[in-house]
Amino acid sequence: MSESKTPSYSAAEAVKTQPEQAKKPTDMDRREPFTLDTCLDFLDATLFTTPALLLIPAILYFWDRHQVVSAGSAGAAGSGGPGIVGFLSSLTKAASAKAAAVSYPEASYAHIKDLLFTKYKWIGRLLVFGLIKNVNHHLNRLCANNAVYRADKPDWSNEVVVVTGGAAGIGKAIVEAMSHKRKAKVAVLDLAPPTYAPAPRGAPAIQYYKTDVTDPAQVKAVAEQIRSTLGQPTILVNNAGIASGNTILESDPEHIQRVWRVNHLSNYVTLQEFLPHMIKHNHGHVVTVASSASFFSLPSMGEYSGSKSATLALHEVLKGELRQRYNAPRVRASLVAPTKVRTALGDGMEDHSMPFLHPVLESYQLGRKVLWAVDSGLSQYMVLPRLMQPLPALRGFPDWLRRSFELIGHTDDMVSHKSISRALGNGYGANWQGAEAANREKVMARMNKK
Repeated sequence: MSESKTPSYSAAEAVKTQPEQAKKPTDMDRREPFTLDTCLDFLDATLFTTPALLLIPAILYFWDRHQVVSAGSAGAAGSGGPGIVGFLSSLTKAASAKAAAVSYPEASYAHIKDLLFTKYKWIGRLLVFGLIKNVNHHLNRLCANNAVYRADKPDWSNEVVVVTGGAAGIGKAIVEAMSHKRKAKVAVLDLAPPTYAPAPRGAPAIQYYKTDVTDPAQVKAVAEQIRSTLGQPTILVNNAGIASGNTILESDPEHIQRVWRVNHLSNYVTLQEFLPHMIKHNHGHVVTVASSASFFSLPSMGEYSGSKSATLALHEVLKGELRQRYNAPRVRASLVAPTKVRTALGDGMEDHSMPFLHPVLESYQLGRKVLWAVDSGLSQYMVLPRLMQPLPALRGFPDWLRRSFELIGHTDDMVSHKSISRALGNGYGANWQGAEAANREKVMARMNKK
């Protein structure tokens, strides 16, 4: 382990825009790719909302009445005729009077039930599915938020955001989302040089602190500077993470410790520094950026998967302690667990074979998702893309079923010599220093021999 060193720079130096960022545009305005998730998000925001579902029986009743009336008074003036235009006209007062001339049952529970589950079965099944989905959502919301159902939405003029590993990749996207979409006060803790776009006009400058987030002394020193310049942090995004692609026999004990310190121990360090203020005021939000590797481990990802599984466990412990130990139920704790993301680290995995169903996620998509979670004022549990939501349950499946999933998804080959060499060749870890840089050189040398 390297010796702890307190940063020697001042807070004033930290808020300076990095020269290489001066003309860099933000990714926040990019359009999301069209995938299955796009379709499902649209349905959740329209058809499967509670008001829309409750309207279905009434709409179906008037639609069926219009069809019957149109058939019974074909050609009559003002009948409206078939189709959506005729249906809309049948809702007018004049059309309703005309409908009285044709026999049609009055609205009743028995009649609407017959329409939903006999005459238009597919609509009834859709309604039942939607209602079950909504009940499940509301029960999850109640339990995930410690029985405090009401959202505790952020007041962005007063919130202070800390993002670890925010210089590039997913962290960069989260920083840009907070700064460009909400003009939030953002502090970045990272050893890598920042690549995010500078804060927009009218927003506070993004503060960057070159910090080893595994070192409590450095984090404490930086926290004091953040409090003196921005205020008390109320939103913590634990995003810092590294990987190597070593097999078990190739893993170096020192580097194993480093991966665990960055991916897991750093979460303890930042929580111990920033969580007490949130607990005291029963307000705040902790976002843990885990991984699908928290649920499903791949060959050559032992160091990464192990550390991310531990981080998932820490997230669950945090939620329980906020509820039972600290009496701070309104402090929210969200988890985001993506599969492959198009970043330098994600470059070490092969692309998925079904881009519509299982797309490679863009970092700005993750940035928006994290912003959405914080904006909601609720604890969120996000496994992305949606096709991967069964992953947490996969551990309980029979071995043969799990193996079938691995064979169908070609998971044994997702991290390979080719993908690791590509990531390193494209610059992953090029700015690492000390032991990390030495380990990267060892991995590159080993890859070149294969």
